[in-house]
Amino acid sequence: MRERRTEQLHTYMAAILALLLVIMVASASCFIAAETGHDCSGEDCPICACLEVCQQALEQMGDGIVSLCAVLLPLSFFFFMAQVIHPVLPDETPVSFKVRLNN
Repeated sequence: MRERRTEQLHTYMAAILALLLVIMVASASCFIAAETGHDCSGEDCPICACLEVCQQALEQMGDGIVSLCAVLLPLSFFFFMAQVIHPVLPDETPVSFKVRLNN
């Protein structure tokens, strides 16, 4: 019962993190789109500084996709092969039949 609760908690936390990530990307993109043509006040413009931070955050998200693909492709291949090989493996074992093995 406790394990199921922790699994649900992990699922909820992952969903919340994914939602926060989507909100961050959307808000950064909207800010960049809205403030691209602003009247710059010079070298120390706070809007330009925010634009650079938003652009850097979006670029770092793009860099993570390459690493994610490098990890997910081998894992997906492994799980695909496990699904292909699974029918070959026997489902019935002495343990599944609860056979007592005495000497």
